[in-house]
Amino acid sequence: ALISKTRLLSENRRKGRVVQAETLEAAGHVLLLTSLPEDEYSAEQVADCYRLRWQIELAFKRLKSLLHLDALRAKEPELAKAWIFANLLAAFLIDDIIQP
Repeated sequence: ALISKTRLLSENRRKGRVVQAETLEAAGHVLLLTSLPEDEYSAEQVADCYRLRWQIELAFKRLKSLLHLDALRAKEPELAKAWIFANLLAAFLIDDIIQP
């Protein structure tokens, strides 16, 4: 929470803006909304799922950036699928080589 508030103050100071007290207070919190049943999932489980989902989002962002997966050139569905699978395989192989 302290890091979020510090970052918020620093960024706004650099841009010459004043941070409202409500904004500063909100910077220390994370609000997660879900349709999961409250009696089956604790707040901690929901937060864990969100963190995992965020890591998946970051992984796809890296893939799109590094392997240019955002520029699908194939027009035929089967060719597009093969192109995506080949690039994902390459990404997994690269990751396996890089990871200790």
